[in-house]
Amino acid sequence: MSSLRHPGPHAGSGCRPERLPTLLDESRQELAERGWTLIRGVPFLRHGVPGERMVLDFASCFGVPSARDGGRALWPVAPVPEPPAATLSARTGPTGFHTDAQYHAEPEDYVCLFGVRPAADGGETRLLRYDAAVAALQERGDGPELLAALCLPIWRWQLPAAFAATTATALSAPTAALAGGGRIRWRSDNLEPPAQLPPDMATRIDAAFEHAAGSVSLALEPADVLVIDNHRVMHARTAFSDPRRLLLRVRLWESA
Repeated sequence: MSSLRHPGPHAGSGCRPERLPTLLDESRQELAERGWTLIRGVPFLRHGVPGERMVLDFASCFGVPSARDGGRALWPVAPVPEPPAATLSARTGPTGFHTDAQYHAEPEDYVCLFGVRPAADGGETRLLRYDAAVAALQERGDGPELLAALCLPIWRWQLPAAFAATTATALSAPTAALAGGGRIRWRSDNLEPPAQLPPDMATRIDAAFEHAAGSVSLALEPADVLVIDNHRVMHARTAFSDPRRLLLRVRLWESA
């Protein structure tokens, strides 16, 4: 695994009220240019407990919160004893690079992650931009085959069981995983493998992403907020077993 540890653009600066307008402008610009931004010291915790209204208000600075999956906009990312099938947010352990809501005809534009309690034994967030993902595929001997396959409109994903009762807009037709304009849609563990492709293709794609030279690793601390462009940047996490690890996730539509 090739990865760069990144302290974040606003590490140590905090989110002082007088700096908030400037900080938000800088963060939005960084999100537009790079595809992700990390803000430290956001005051959404009181004695370690997150305030739901404060979380949603801050997330709303970057877009419109979406509640179409699970019927709520704010979703805990924490291991549970019996995780719902195909729901990465309810498991311990590592996850591969993926985008959120890939099973929808149109995934949300942004993913906002709020750090509450880091794991004692890993659980770092990893990021991989579209350009770095494509470069990692191009470096492989089978890269042309993988890239060509990802551009075909043949990919489908299963709806996570946890959302089945509340979601009526699952992906209705196969789509390309690599679309025009630097957009990517990917997740392998709930993938419906295309019958016309070799059965090991998703594994080979995951291996290329896992070893990509351009990935970035971030340790989300309490009061950190990470905003990710869900079309241009995949995210993953390193292995952990600490059951107390807790992030909060809000998916966002781009503001009109």
